[in-house]
Amino acid sequence: MENNEQFKVESYISDSRLAFIQGKYEESLKLAKQALEMDSKNPDAH
Repeated sequence: MENNEQFKVESYISDSRLAFIQGKYEESLKLAKQALEMDSKNPDAH
């Protein structure tokens, strides 16, 4: 995985966590799924 792709995955994970904390559960789930699609082996995306 390229650095740019890894950065995107990490951004999706961070944004997903923030959305969850803010109670935006649908958005959080959408972002987490995007991270998983890009890197299904990333333990933070699960």
